[in-house]
This record gives sequence, C-alpha cells and structure tokens, in this order.
Amino acid sequence: MIDIENKEVLIRYLFDKKVINDKDGYSINYCIGGVSCIAAFIMAGDAPILIKQAREKLNVAVEWLADQERIAIESRANEIYHELVPEYAPKVIFYDPENYVLVREAAPYSWKMWKSNLLEGTLDFGVARKTMEALATVHNKTANNTKVAKDFSNYTVFEQLRISPYIDYVIQQYPELTTEITAIKEKILSRHI
Repeated sequence: MIDIENKEVLIRYLFDKKVINDKDGYSINYCIGGVSCIAAFIMAGDAPILIKQAREKLNVAVEWLADQERIAIESRANEIYHELVPEYAPKVIFYDPENYVLVREAAPYSWKMWKSNLLEGTLDFGVARKTMEALATVHNKTANNTKVAKDFSNYTVFEQLRISPYIDYVIQQYPELTTEITAIKEKILSRHI
C-alpha cells in the first residue's frame, strides 16, 4: 500500500493516475487536523481536487482502529449524493481499493468550511437550509431503495467510528448510566434506514 503522507510518493501516484501533469501545473497542500484520513488539497491546473487515504489507526491519543474499507463506503455515499444533489456534492474522480484512496472534486481552496464558521459563531441560515434540503432529498430518494440498503448493509465501520468511541466510551466512563445508554445504542443499531 502506498503512503500518501510521503509527498514524493503522492506526486508519483498522482502522475501515474493522470490526475496531475507538468503541462497544466499543480500544487499540493496537506489538510491538517484529520483524524481518520490523510488528506491533501490539490490544484491540478485550475481544478481543485481532494485526495483522502483512510488510516487504519486513527490519529488520536488512544488506540482507535477502524477498517480502512470505510473509504469505499464514503466513495459510494459521495457518488449517491452527487447523483441526487450534484450542486451540493463533489464528483468522485476515482476510488483505489488497493490503497484505500478516494480522489474527488473539491471546493475551491479559498472557500471556508461551514464547521469553521459555526465554531467561530458565524451563522448562515441559508447554508443550513440548503444542507437540510440536500439531506432530505437524499433521504427521501434512498430510504426505501433496496440497492442502496445493500450497499450500506455492513455496520462494522459505523460501530467502529460512531458507536464504540462515543457510546461505549461513555458507558466505560459512567457505568451508572449503562442501562439508559445501552437502550439508546440498541435503538440506533436496530434502525436501518
């Protein structure tokens, strides 16, 4: 498996995959703060691109492992979102299962993440409305779709990334809440829409 955290390896990989070339030029900036993936923002000519590689051991102080195959799930979800709400979801350029790498379009580098705005106290209800509309569209068009349900039928990654580090961790820290929290966990795991 390649290591895209090594910039020379990443450049060679992107050239081999014909994502970048010398004629159009390119720049690469690694994204900081990532827990579950190594990510880099690439300008390939004038096209903004994001490359992500799933980490097996997440970048946190405690031992937290997660199946790298989760990037395939992210790739498939991204494809579905782009199909249903293309104005709000970037297009997948390719997914490389051997290296757990996802390459997709990206928003321009100058754009600011909504999460950053929220953390700074900047509220834009237009963004919230568009987000809710996009989520509602995707939910309404996939909730009873058997093919989509099959594509996302493996709950291992969900448990590794959402149940274990949050719900199970809270139970370990506050055993007196085990009954109440276990009920919440069972409710979450029993719903498959």
